[in-house]
Amino acid sequence: MSKKQPSSAKSVLINSGIYSITSILQKAIGFILLPLYTLYLTPEDYGIVGVVNSLTQVLTLLFTFSLNSAVQRYFYRYRENWPQLQSFYGTIMLFIMGNSLFLGGLIILFKDILVEPFVDGIAFYPYIFMGIITVIVNPIYNIYQTLLQTMEQAKAYAINSLLNFAMMVACNILFIVVFQWGATGQLLSYLITGFTFGLYALISLYQRGIIRFNFQWNYLKEALSYSIPLLPHLMSTQIADFVSRLFLNNQVSTASAGLYTTASQFMLIIDTMQYSVNSAYVPWFYSLMDLGGQHKKKAIQFADVLSRIYLIISLGMSLFIKEVVQIFIADGYLLAWTLVPIILVAYQIRSVYLFYVNTLFYNTKATRYIFIATLSGSLLSVLLTATLTQYLGLLTPAIVLLIQWTVIAIIIYVLSRKIEPVNFKIKNMLLYIAILVLVSGVGLFYDIAHPTGPLIWQNLLYKIVLYLVTTIVLVYREIPTIKALFTDFIGKKLNSGD
Repeated sequence: MSKKQPSSAKSVLINSGIYSITSILQKAIGFILLPLYTLYLTPEDYGIVGVVNSLTQVLTLLFTFSLNSAVQRYFYRYRENWPQLQSFYGTIMLFIMGNSLFLGGLIILFKDILVEPFVDGIAFYPYIFMGIITVIVNPIYNIYQTLLQTMEQAKAYAINSLLNFAMMVACNILFIVVFQWGATGQLLSYLITGFTFGLYALISLYQRGIIRFNFQWNYLKEALSYSIPLLPHLMSTQIADFVSRLFLNNQVSTASAGLYTTASQFMLIIDTMQYSVNSAYVPWFYSLMDLGGQHKKKAIQFADVLSRIYLIISLGMSLFIKEVVQIFIADGYLLAWTLVPIILVAYQIRSVYLFYVNTLFYNTKATRYIFIATLSGSLLSVLLTATLTQYLGLLTPAIVLLIQWTVIAIIIYVLSRKIEPVNFKIKNMLLYIAILVLVSGVGLFYDIAHPTGPLIWQNLLYKIVLYLVTTIVLVYREIPTIKALFTDFIGKKLNSGD
């Protein structure tokens, strides 16, 4: 394997584009297939899949000890000595496979104590069992994909991702639509795809000479010393999400958990957009921070523009989500729309968090404090979920998520102001949140009063007019500024790589 020189900024931008397009394409196809899946899956089926998937995300971090992060970090330390790198990766792979088998076997063996008392209405066999087996076989593929990203092999990463997704979709259509196996069919799709690509990844890693199967304790200790401190930060949000679904399943109904899972599918649109844009924004933001002075103002202005764009998109989703669900999704899922406007406000608050947390990542000494915010927010989320679910029912996860992101954003804001202050237009950002709440409330007044009512064309027309007027007010005077900032942003990123 030949040594590679660091890539240019232009190459980084191209790779970022490949990753973003791959991710957006998968989520877009998944969103398009949602009407088909909801036709053959009941809300109860979706609830089962949602709870099991949330559990598998927690178990994946537990089984792997977040060693994905060490795989990425230590590539740059050992890449000049390829035999050492091979042994390092081989050690990690052997540990993950062994630990996954051990912990997975332990959970299956002691399911009566570790699982069944906490999950009501979802049978261990076949549902949770398939989820655990998927966690055992899937991490190798995830690490392989992380390695491809680290080695800047974006095309190979994209091909693998799309093939993996295509196989999963094909299996879903076969098992859910043709065989009509419900939740079992979808979980079986995850298992078959995970096993197939886990085996492919292991063979490919060995054949390409990236790993060598010899276990060395010193490499494992080095990797774990880096990855374990990250676990509280990474697991806290996953555990909070799992607890939300678990309480919804246990105290309300499995169908309610399914409605929340469906609402989360709609939120993938704004979720993907925020994180994709942030990934492209961060290098540009760091370069402007390095230059200092007046250059910071561009980052501040751009953050304000992005906040408005998020607001406009979120407002559109909030106002018209009921009509979208009525037209495209099966009738049994209609109440899922009631969660979306609340989650959209939470995500608008999260956009504020993203701008300020970037300042802490810029200051390398400040990164150690970020977990305070995520851990505090997640612990509060668990506490509120356990307390409020019996009173708020279906709305609980959305309301708790809103409170969680508010707390996280406030803590990150305070830390940023003390450690690496950047004068983002926080008053504007708060105003945008208020506009989203106010306009959504005014626009959804009839829908809130009639959550399962039929589509009323007069109400739809009223919301269209309200949305257009609000959008014009938000962007009309700022169009020249927006054009100038985007031109500078794109031009600087392209030219800096030459």
